[in-house]
Amino acid sequence: VACGWYGIGKVGWRERFLEDDSPSPFSYAASIHWALTQFQGAGYIVPVSKIEHIYACLYLVFALAGLALFVSSLTNAIRQLQELHGQRARASVCVMDFVSKHKLPAHLVRRMKMHIRARLAVATTHAQIEEVLGLLSASLRMEVLVEARSPFLREQHFFAMFATNTRVMQHLCAVLDYWILAPYELVFESGEIASRMYIVAGGTAAYSTTKTTNRRSRISTGTSQPGESLKLADSVGDAALWTKWTFRGELHGTVDPCMLLELHTDRLAEAARQIGAFHATACIYASHFCKFLTMKGLRSAMTSDIIDYSDFFGSEEQRSFSRSMSSAVAGFDRKFRGPRSGFRASSTLDLRRSMERFPFSLWAK
Repeated sequence: VACGWYGIGKVGWRERFLEDDSPSPFSYAASIHWALTQFQGAGYIVPVSKIEHIYACLYLVFALAGLALFVSSLTNAIRQLQELHGQRARASVCVMDFVSKHKLPAHLVRRMKMHIRARLAVATTHAQIEEVLGLLSASLRMEVLVEARSPFLREQHFFAMFATNTRVMQHLCAVLDYWILAPYELVFESGEIASRMYIVAGGTAAYSTTKTTNRRSRISTGTSQPGESLKLADSVGDAALWTKWTFRGELHGTVDPCMLLELHTDRLAEAARQIGAFHATACIYASHFCKFLTMKGLRSAMTSDIIDYSDFFGSEEQRSFSRSMSSAVAGFDRKFRGPRSGFRASSTLDLRRSMERFPFSLWAK
């Protein structure tokens, strides 16, 4: 804009307001000064020629619109900051009132404040995402959820078998829950009854099979308990989906917030019942899972909730397991897509017998 004003002013404003019309730093500074003053409508340089008046009018309209947009954007940003600050201030006041009323210890107060800060930092973004997804149709929302969550499921041992089955992935993604971990927040500890599986979907978490010591000092100083660091798509508590399980260690957040996907056993079973082949395959998988736990004595010997399937299933056992699963899946595909003769009696009987041998399987019901 300033260059254009300088260019058209050769026989206009430059002759009246500049002593020396030759290009100089002062002449360029005067042009920029005129362009800036149009935002508030005052200045000692004014149009002289017709073309300068037309140029100034057009730029003034642009300046008014630009100034209005700038002021509205600035006002909206300040309002959002005030709302966020007010929310944090109200939360802080509530915490201090509660602390003073119940006389909580200092280490617990620090944990509360840390947790509240972490939740407030991501709550606004998470709420905006949920609001946007709520505007979508049910089918489009499901497609978005499948694209966002299915990559984490495909990395898991059992769910990888259904990586290309869109219907199964839709039901599974629909029953997954999000859990935003605050720094050092405890998810579970050793000895708790397990009822869900956890998958890391963002950030990092830490898993340890040893009892956490000095939790107060660890949280105060910002140091994490030594343990195994879990990255994207790592899972903990797989066994809880297939059998009665007690956690062997503890899972907690690290210094940064972490996003977990949570799959509850009951919700998985509910989703599986809606697809016969998937439900039957899950039953057989649970039966084999419990079989290996019993044969190897791992039910009481396992010291971790993270299962290394390459060690859990030996080479011969893995081949046997793969053959059984392939046969089962093919049989159920024939049931739902092709001839039914001879399948229902034999396959259902084998499944019932297999499940009866391991009644502690959650899928034996």
